[in-house]
Amino acid sequence: MKRVAWLMAAAAVAGCGTSTNSPPGSMTLYWAFQDGAGNGYGNYTPANSGCAAAGIDHVAIALNNVDQGDFPCEDTATGTPGIQFARLAPGTYTVILDGLRGGDLIYSSSYSLVVISNADVSQDAVLQAVSPAALDVYYSLNGSYSCNTSAGVVTSIYYALYDGPTLVGTDTVQCGANNNDLVFPNQPLGHTY
Repeated sequence: MKRVAWLMAAAAVAGCGTSTNSPPGSMTLYWAFQDGAGNGYGNYTPANSGCAAAGIDHVAIALNNVDQGDFPCEDTATGTPGIQFARLAPGTYTVILDGLRGGDLIYSSSYSLVVISNADVSQDAVLQAVSPAALDVYYSLNGSYSCNTSAGVVTSIYYALYDGPTLVGTDTVQCGANNNDLVFPNQPLGHTY
């Protein structure tokens, strides 16, 4: 059974939906992920949230283009990949879900959902990989993340990035810079580097 901790978000979503005197309703959003190769991660349950496998730590949510904030990919109390917004005015909402890894947009989905008075409407969403995306490459020296090796101190790292036989770029970086992380922004999905 899916269980999500209640999030009282009435103030955060003021102005969303249709303004009526009808009793409020709620929406429960669940998420899973699909990468650029079509591999799926998660089945909307605490047993298989997909968050760790997809590398997602937070999901940013907007309702009718109003930012609701960034929420842990898994509910901290139940482990469920989802959230509930309560006390929403009945009406149609545009929902945008963005899967984030360390603040970087990796997956996204958007759709419309109709909130009904005195009812909870739930939606299982598959967030699709965003292309282009940043490519992160972490490096180690003989299995260590230290620039101090038995052969001495390594001061710089030279790299060459290839997409198949095509050279994408080369550079020399200071060893240990950016926590041994080389970041290549705006790389298309489906390529082999």
